[in-house]
Amino acid sequence: MNAQQLDQLSIAITCPDCGGEIEKTFEWIKDNKAYWCPMCHVEIHLDSRATHQAVAEIKLRLKEVQRAVLDFQLSIKG
Repeated sequence: MNAQQLDQLSIAITCPDCGGEIEKTFEWIKDNKAYWCPMCHVEIHLDSRATHQAVAEIKLRLKEVQRAVLDFQLSIKG
């Protein structure tokens, strides 16, 4: 999975006011600072710095998993 594919993954965002959930892609979350909850109409502010840090961490962990899979594949071939 590359960065573009990761950007298209959806995650659920839970409204802190009503508990309603809405699915948004990582790309959408990175590009938006706030949204209105469709259930209770409360404005929800997204911390863009924290979002970027979370996405960077996910990308790092994904690379680690890809390396582990490759190492495993090489170990069973040898």
